[in-house]
Amino acid sequence: MTFKNVYKMDMNRYRKWMNPPLTKVKGFWFWAPLSLLALAALLYFRAKAYPLRLQSLSSLILLAALYRGFFFRRMYVDKQFRIMCMDYGYEPFVGWQNTIVVDDEGIRTFMDEKPMANVTWDQVQNLTIARGYFDLEVDMDFIRLDKASFVEGNTESFLAYMTEKHSDIEQKAEKDDYSTDPREENQEK
Repeated sequence: MTFKNVYKMDMNRYRKWMNPPLTKVKGFWFWAPLSLLALAALLYFRAKAYPLRLQSLSSLILLAALYRGFFFRRMYVDKQFRIMCMDYGYEPFVGWQNTIVVDDEGIRTFMDEKPMANVTWDQVQNLTIARGYFDLEVDMDFIRLDKASFVEGNTESFLAYMTEKHSDIEQKAEKDDYSTDPREENQEK
């Protein structure tokens, strides 16, 4: 049986898949209270006319906490995507078409019809099942199949195929951090 998964990898999809919700980013619950504390200190120091060095210190702490707690992860993910685009010769905000073909021999991936990887089944370590996609883990990396983007086969038949033909590959549920579907935001608009 052959499965084919085709989707457009653009900045929005990459950001949605690789950047967890803000409150689930590692370190958020340290940086958020620190930013509130630094803001309160800054306002207090300004109201009471404390020395400028204390006002500057609280401003610096506030700036660092806001950057690390609220902006760093998104900026990091955006930079990763732009670098991938530059490495493969694509426009940064346009992206590319991902095609993944799964059959009895293995998994083949393509970027705009250019072959990228050819993975055999003995290289696949596990299958992670998320709400909007499947991840096939291969050597500390993964191949992601969008559940809504099967052009040959479908989600249920793919899961049945994996259970029947590749029962040696562990199936597990995705952590909540990244279990979002990139199309949900577009449907709400």
